[in-house]
Amino acid sequence: MKKILLSGVDGNFGRVCAKELLDKYPHEDLIFTAPKKRRFKSL
Repeated sequence: MKKILLSGVDGNFGRVCAKELLDKYPHEDLIFTAPKKRRFKSL
């Protein structure tokens, strides 16, 4: 059971990476973090 952790998904590059990961991997295997919660919700 592997997990993928991606930090900084509130930035431009992190958001693009997060969307790619969401398309390729099961959502239960992904962990995203962001320092600004309000921008994190837009994923």
